[in-house]
Amino acid sequence: MLNFAHFFTRISIFITLWLPLSSHAATLQVYPVNIDFSENEKAKAVYVSNAGKSAINAQIRVFLWQQDSGENKLIETREIIVSPPLTDIPPGQQQMIRIILPNQKTTNSELSYRLIIDELPGSDEAQNGGAINFLLRYSLPIFINTPSTPVDNAKIHVWIDKSTTPALLKVSNENNQHIKLSDVSITNQGKKVVVSKGLLGYVLANNQMEWPLPAHLSSGQNIEVTLNEHTEPQTFSISAR
Repeated sequence: MLNFAHFFTRISIFITLWLPLSSHAATLQVYPVNIDFSENEKAKAVYVSNAGKSAINAQIRVFLWQQDSGENKLIETREIIVSPPLTDIPPGQQQMIRIILPNQKTTNSELSYRLIIDELPGSDEAQNGGAINFLLRYSLPIFINTPSTPVDNAKIHVWIDKSTTPALLKVSNENNQHIKLSDVSITNQGKKVVVSKGLLGYVLANNQMEWPLPAHLSSGQNIEVTLNEHTEPQTFSISAR
C-alpha cells in the first residue's frame, strides 16, 4: 500500500502533482489529465511529452484508489495494465501510453484508480554532484463505470468537526460516483472565507473526506463550491453536528 506523503529516494525529491504543472514549469507534460472508461471500453491512450532539452526517463504505474478515515490510499493492482511501464522520451518527442482494462467489472458503483507517472533520475543527475534534484510525479485520476445520471446534490453532506485543531471540513458523498471540489469558500456570520482556490480534492463514490480549515475558521453556515465540471458554484448548508 502506498500513501500520498512525499518520499525521498537518494538525494532526489519527488513532487506529487494532482494537476499538471503549468507549461512554463514542467518539461514532462501529460494529456489527457482525466481518464474515464465508458461501459465496455477496454483501452485508453495517454500521451507523455518531453518539452525539455534532455531525455526524460519515466515509470508508469496504476494503483487502486481508495479513501479511508479521511485519507487517500493507493493500493497495488493488476486490474489495469500500462504499456509500456517504462519509457525514455527524447527531447521534443512524445510517447503514447496505453491504459488497458482486460476485464471490466460489473458494478453499480464507479471504480477509481490513479495513474502515477514518475520522472526517474537520468544520466544528467549524476553530473550534479550533491545537488538536490527535483523530479516530477504526476497523479491522474482514472474512473470506470461512472453513472450517466448527474450527481445528486441531496446526497452530499457537509459539516465542520470542531473537536480538532485546526477544525476539519468534512464532506460525505452518498452518490455512486465521485465528486470533485474546487474553489471552496465558507460563509460564517455573513463573511465569506476562502478555503481553497482551485482544486480542493475528491470524494470518491460512497465515501467521506476531510480537510483542515484555516486556523481562524471553526464554524460556518454555508459552503460554496464548484462541483465536478459545473461552471457555476453550488451552495450547501453546513450541518450542525
